[in-house]
Formats: sequence, C-alpha cells, structure tokens
Amino acid sequence: MKTSLKFHYSSEGAADPYIEAGYAFQSSLERRVADLSVTERSEFLYQDRLAAALRLSRTNPMYAKLYSGKNPNEWDSLPIIDKIIVSKMFEDLVVSQGINRPIVEGYLAERFDLSNCLHDRYLAFESSGSSGHRSISVYNLFDFGRSLAAFYGMCMQPYVRNPARVAYVGLLDRYNGGNQWMYHLRGHANVALFDLFDDLEHLLHEISRFCPSVILTRPHLLRELGLSGKAQGRLTFKGAHLISVGEGLTPPDAQSISSCFETLPHNSFSTTETGPIGFQLDPDVESLTCYPALNYVEIVDESGVPITRFHEYGRIVVSNTYNTVMPLLRYDLGDQACWLPTDDGRPTMSFLMGRNSTVLKFKVDGSVFEVCERELAGFAVPGLANYQLHQTRPDALNIGYSVSFGGDPTHVGLVLEAEIRKLLKDNGALSISTEHKREIGPDKKTGKMRRIIPLS
Repeated sequence: MKTSLKFHYSSEGAADPYIEAGYAFQSSLERRVADLSVTERSEFLYQDRLAAALRLSRTNPMYAKLYSGKNPNEWDSLPIIDKIIVSKMFEDLVVSQGINRPIVEGYLAERFDLSNCLHDRYLAFESSGSSGHRSISVYNLFDFGRSLAAFYGMCMQPYVRNPARVAYVGLLDRYNGGNQWMYHLRGHANVALFDLFDDLEHLLHEISRFCPSVILTRPHLLRELGLSGKAQGRLTFKGAHLISVGEGLTPPDAQSISSCFETLPHNSFSTTETGPIGFQLDPDVESLTCYPALNYVEIVDESGVPITRFHEYGRIVVSNTYNTVMPLLRYDLGDQACWLPTDDGRPTMSFLMGRNSTVLKFKVDGSVFEVCERELAGFAVPGLANYQLHQTRPDALNIGYSVSFGGDPTHVGLVLEAEIRKLLKDNGALSISTEHKREIGPDKKTGKMRRIIPLS
C-alpha cells in the first residue's frame, strides 16, 4: 500500500527567516491597503504595475525586447504574454538572478525534498501541464513569503482558530506550488501533507487521526472522502473548513460535499506561475474575490482590451509584480471568467468557465466545426455527480458520467446527452454514446479531473 508523506508539523522545524520576513511585509501592506477606499486601492495597484513595467523595460532583457518602441506608461497597449512566450524567453527573464533553465531543471530533477532550496534562496516548481504546456516558476524566499501571507490571511485566518490544523492532499512526488505553499505554512499552522494517489481508505484513516480544522484538496477527492467516511461512520473531521483547490468546483460537487461534511466548500483559484488569485469568501455565492495587494487581475476580450462591464466573459490576465525573480506582466492564464458586481466594490470574478485553448474539433458530413471548453460548461443535470467528454473520432463523442446518491443512471444519461447535443447544436448527426461509471477518476499525471479530452 502506498503511504503518505511523513507529517510536517510546525514544531518539527523553524520557519525560514526570509519567508517570515516576506510574510510580515505582506501582512503589514494588507493592513495599510485595508484602510484605503476602493478608489484609492485601485489607484495604488495601478501605480504599482506601471512602476513595474517602467522598471522592467529598463532592467529586464525579456521586457526590454517585448516593450521596445512602446510606452510602459500606456498599460493597455503593452503586449499580453503566455506560457509559450515565457518558455521561449525564460533565459532573458531570469538572467539577472544568476540562474538559467539547466540550473532550475537540475533542481527539479533532484530527489524530492520540500526542505531543499535552490541556491539556498530560491524555490522552484513546475505546473502539472494540465493546459497542455508545462511551465516552471521560480520565487525568492521573501516574495514567496508574501504570497503565503496573502493566502493564509484570506483563505484560513478568518474561518478557524489559531493555530489551524491543516490537512493538504496533493501531488507529493514533485515540486509544485501546492505542496510548497502548504509545507512552508508550517510556521503559522500545524500542517500535514498527504498523497493524492494514496489508497482512499488509508487516506481517510490518516486524515481522521490528524483531525484537521482545515482541509485543502481537489473537489472530487473531498467528495470521495466525505461519501466513504459518512458510509462508514468515520467522518471525524465533519465541520472542517473545506477549501477546493486544483480543479474547478461545480455546484454538484459542492452539494455532494456539503451533504457529507455539513459545511459548504470554498473555491480557491491560484496558479503555479502567479500564486493566489481569487477566493470564494462566502460559500453560498459563486464568486472569487481577488487578493487586495498581491496580483493585479484583468479580464480582456479577444483583442486584448480590458473588459470593465459586468457579466461579460473574457480571458483572465494576471500581473504578479510581487515576484521579483519571475515577474509576469499581463500574463494570459488561458482561463475565462467575468466581473461580478459587489456591495463593497472589491474586484470579484465569476467561477472559471473553462479554457479557450481546450477545443473539440468535429467533422460531420464534410462540415468542420470547433467547440471550446467554455461553451460546454453551461448546463446542469439533476442527479449528475461528475462527467467527462472524450472525443473518440472526428464525428464521435463519449460521455462518461457518475450520479449522486439516489440518482437514476439511465435518466441522468439521457438528459445529459440531450443537454450536450443542445450545446453542440447537433441534430443527431454526431455519434454520441453515454457510459455510466461509479466514479470519474483524475488524470494520473496531473492529479486533476479532465472534463474535456480532445481527439489525440
């Protein structure tokens, strides 16, 4: 049986002083920003990103090339970058830090040890590659501490007593953002890390022994833990503060999880490259509030023009000016969302509506049409627990699905097929099959649930 990584408690080692310095700096900054009006806060962030663009255009080789002939003070005219651009220009981006790709890749290839730092002053990790492009990210310890303070202050501190007992279930065989953030949180909470691919019963037993006040993991695993624990009468951590990370949280997920834990999960949105981006403050409201003094978030249209109107979907673009090693200005995440109105005026997004880069391409009767992930996200089927769309031929689609407790698999399958055909505007020409499954498992490489699997 595969066993979990050894527990990491705050008492097992002192927190890194550079991380703690960054943590203290961010906490102080957020207290100052909290005293500003909405207008003053917006101006503060605006001036911060303009100053970063001007500085980097003069000192960073990547931005000197990208901004050549452009005025850094004209923010909306600056180019939007993505994973492919950053990968191609990685050496230019980090050269001033005395590191390069071979050095970082060498660190990532070493024996996995979360206490290990690159050159004693950097943390490096890689994304899961779920978007189709793997990326690597580097933070110095101070900047990493800033992101840690923002995350803990927004996602945990208001909801639980200190010190929190935090159980994180994620990928524990490689360096990635999730396990690094949770491991280094041990200076502020009692933290235990568990393996996402551990045997479910063993995982339930170990988490129950730890008795957490906070649990962070993928929503599909929260649901499985809840259902298994409830069935066995072993759900000793009922009522814990639940944070969904790593995948999108759907309404069926939230309701299924709530029925077991007697509390709704909160959705959290972050990326390896940018750190924390948004958090669902109220689990009854499907919205993500942006962090007040960490990243700058934009939603832009297909031409790259910022969208300021509510309920108009566009691409999420983030600027992580706090990361001095790998500053990413106007970085396209590939995800889509829209702005939502709020009473307090804080920048707040909808839940993500899928990637515009994940596309199904169909060819039927000589006609070719494409459908992106977002277009397939707008349906709700009573009794549906989970689903996965797998294109098997140019004219064929298989729908794998699972049902919630008490759901009728046959009825759910028929309604689900009808909804998908409606979204595809299909009149019966496509070959669509449905397959009821006990559960839809995560991808073995990324640990994430793949809703859409294009034709390979």
